[in-house]
Amino acid sequence: MSLAPAHIASIRPYVPGKPMAELERELGLTSTIKLASNENPLGPSPKVLRAVRAHLAEINRYPDGSAFDLTRALAAKFDVPAEALLLGNGSNEVIDIAVRTFLRPGEEVVSAAGAFVVYQLATQAAGGTNVVVPMREHTHDLPAMAAAVTSATRMVFVANPNNPTGTWVAERAVERFLAALPAGVIAVFDEAYFEYVSRRTFPDTLKRVRAGQPVFCLRTFSKAYGIAGLRIGYLVGVRRDGNALYNELLRRGVIVRPVGNYGYPQHLRITVGLPEQNDRLIAALREALAAVPAR
Repeated sequence: MSLAPAHIASIRPYVPGKPMAELERELGLTSTIKLASNENPLGPSPKVLRAVRAHLAEINRYPDGSAFDLTRALAAKFDVPAEALLLGNGSNEVIDIAVRTFLRPGEEVVSAAGAFVVYQLATQAAGGTNVVVPMREHTHDLPAMAAAVTSATRMVFVANPNNPTGTWVAERAVERFLAALPAGVIAVFDEAYFEYVSRRTFPDTLKRVRAGQPVFCLRTFSKAYGIAGLRIGYLVGVRRDGNALYNELLRRGVIVRPVGNYGYPQHLRITVGLPEQNDRLIAALREALAAVPAR
């Protein structure tokens, strides 16, 4: 008998990329490479390393929970009041806090199939109802998402750009989307990868935050800034079973990421590594493709 409520007990945990040490223990391998979690193979900026070293002697003290200095630095950079900022343990925690703060049990959250699964996990954990809208050409179908909003909808999540599909929606589409949302619905734009889009038509969600619209903009230091991973890699290969290829690559000491749980059973997400890692991946992938029959 489970002591947890049904909506908690039925949560399927988020599965991260397989650690190298775990694979080496399981298969007795050495010198494995990991191209599964979009981690930065070059490491963080030297400025980051200097800052971390400067504060190592202070790890016996609890940190400033309000992140006073960082909050005010970000507020100045983005021209928003400090009170408009919420810092957390990566985007995951910020998503979870936002959902728990604004969603009441039974209310709905709209998101896209093939987007970050944590939107759905956070909603389920809060006792909410997930309304998942299919993508169109691997891109958020904003008109369909707006049409899926009901009187019970409290939040809508848009990953822009989206991982793992690598697609994004433009300013005009976002403008029409927001105009179609009824009052009381919060639009959450997860922009963890926005640094990788240079097009002028990419939407400026921060201007909407400054204007006081019910819009949240999520950003992170984990991707472009290399503190928790430089997430730029995604490979769409020949028609093979993604899990089968994943397992064949594991046997060769190469860790990538299957994305069947995002609705792409014949795809793998592969991070760009160092040149020698990329060469090793290509050699292992050729062997794996030969071992897995095409469908």
